[in-house]
Amino acid sequence: MFCIQCEQTIQTPAVKGCSFAQGMCGKTSEVSDLQDVLVYTLQGVSFWASKALEFNIINDEI
Repeated sequence: MFCIQCEQTIQTPAVKGCSFAQGMCGKTSEVSDLQDVLVYTLQGVSFWASKALEFNIINDEI
């Protein structure tokens, strides 16, 4: 598992991020992967929402 999501992540010059079977915080690799997908999805939604605002595209039904 590779995780850089929480304040408990181990940071050293050689290693950035938690790289154990289970994180320092106790979450599993599946939870870490799901959180990565959620963050990636939200970044995409926010990007397109910003682009819509640039072109004054507003839909009150959403």
